[in-house]
Amino acid sequence: MIGKINFVVALFCEAKPIITHFNLSKSESTLFKLYSNQNHSIWLIISGIGSSASSRATKHLALASGADMGTAWLNIGIGGHDNLPLEKAILAHKITDFSMGKTWFSQLVFDPPCLTASVKTVEKPDFNYPDDNVVEMEASGFFSAAESFSTREIIHCMKIISDNSQSSADKITAAMVDELISRNLSIIKELVKKLQFLSMKEQERTSDPPFL
Repeated sequence: MIGKINFVVALFCEAKPIITHFNLSKSESTLFKLYSNQNHSIWLIISGIGSSASSRATKHLALASGADMGTAWLNIGIGGHDNLPLEKAILAHKITDFSMGKTWFSQLVFDPPCLTASVKTVEKPDFNYPDDNVVEMEASGFFSAAESFSTREIIHCMKIISDNSQSSADKITAAMVDELISRNLSIIKELVKKLQFLSMKEQERTSDPPFL
């Protein structure tokens, strides 16, 4: 039994290092760009920017990949923070949707391979970096959709710091984003291994007994 994981990523420049590292190939899709590995245990979808887009893409990927309760989900992208250094990877332990005022808490049942932090999803870029949150635009839509298909223990968001009070967001380029993700591939790979293990265990737990 192989652990399964679905990536939801907003932009191609964020996805490119992941596609290359995990040897994903493009799959047929009319709505979103979809990629998967040879045995279809790893899928990736490029959602576009925004919480609503991320929610739609997550639902589309669930159907396209045949996701079940044992499928792990991972949203990866960039985010801003007041004082965290550029290139720093964080794993969300709390996600708040600014417009709705709704909050989700990730269930960390493993040792995180990086720092954890609160994430705030906004509709428009916010360069004031409020309340010591990592600010981004997709996490809440992703998480709220993914929890309809899986369990919170295997749904996670990782954000790479791309801007802060010392380096403004207008300096961000596609090449810079590609580099930020690439430099964190070792952390991403470690997190994927943890999620694949949990996915496998969840599939074993929910599968029919052999005698059936």
